Parts: sequence; C-alpha cells; structure tokens
Amino acid sequence: MDPSIPVFETPWFSLRSRPNLGGQPYYYVQQLTSVAALARTKKGEFLVVSQIRPAMGGPVLEIPAGAIDPGETPDQAVLRELEEETGYRAQTARYLGAYAIDQRLSERLLIFFCDAAEAKGPPEPGLELLKFSEKAILRAIETGELAHISAAAAFGQAKLCGLLGKLSWTQLQVEFFHRVL
Repeated sequence: MDPSIPVFETPWFSLRSRPNLGGQPYYYVQQLTSVAALARTKKGEFLVVSQIRPAMGGPVLEIPAGAIDPGETPDQAVLRELEEETGYRAQTARYLGAYAIDQRLSERLLIFFCDAAEAKGPPEPGLELLKFSEKAILRAIETGELAHISAAAAFGQAKLCGLLGKLSWTQLQVEFFHRVL
C-alpha cells in the first residue's frame, strides 16, 4: 500500500507527499512512464525537435518523447510520438533501456532506437524539426546544446549496442578542444 497522499493533481502528473524518517513530509512528482526515440532517417540523419519549455526559460533541443497513452505498448507509444512530433515514421523501435530521470520523479523513461525513419508529414505545430549527422548530434550532446538526459542516454546505449558508427567520444573531444583553443 502506498502511504503517500496527493497534494496537487493534474491529468499529467500529481504532487504527492509521504512522511520521511525525520517526520517532515517528502514531496515527489508522480508521472506516467514515458518514452523517447533516438531516431535516424534513411539518409543517416538524427531527428531532434526544438520546443518552448517554460521551466527551462525558452526553447530546448530534445529527442522526440512523450507519455504512453492508456492501452498502448511502449513501442507503439514511441513510434506514435516520433511521428506526431517530427512527421517521420519508422517501422520498428528497438528497446535500449529504462532510466530514472530524477530521484524526485516516479517516472521511468524508456529509451528506443528507431532506424530508417521516413518523412510522412509535417512536424507538430509549435515544434521545429532539426536534423543532425551522427558527429553533429554527439557534439550537441557534448557541448550541452542538446542537454536533455534522454539524448545522452539514448546515444550512449545505441553506441554500446553497436547501432552507431565508429566515431569515438575521445576523437570528438579532441576536435572540439582544438576549435576552442
């Protein structure tokens, strides 16, 4: 039995409270499990979206992601989110792993790799679709331009699974520092 009590609720999340060992309430955000897609087109470009995130103070680059709707499987959800946000459709989604985003969130983020995505329509209104080469997306993660943890987790897992090229993190770091210096 969950001893927590709701403090504030919306359709997307609830703020919950439960007593901790010191007697003070411990607050956390309860959210639905969500999915994120590291998506590569047939041309080898990676799909990234830019959207306004008020909590971050403006536009943020991120990989396509969203909540799993009731009745959906995680792979159905990630393919739907990919198409909704980017206008691109992939036939399959390869599961890469599940990650906690923050210890104050109950949410688990399920990461997928979607290959050979094809354009089927426009991106979601309010989102800007960007395409990155493998080298450029790695650089964007490394420099913090693409700062959401889902991108780093997805890229790292895809590299570990052998789904991406041979370019090493070290090679890119050397190139980056030579440009900066």
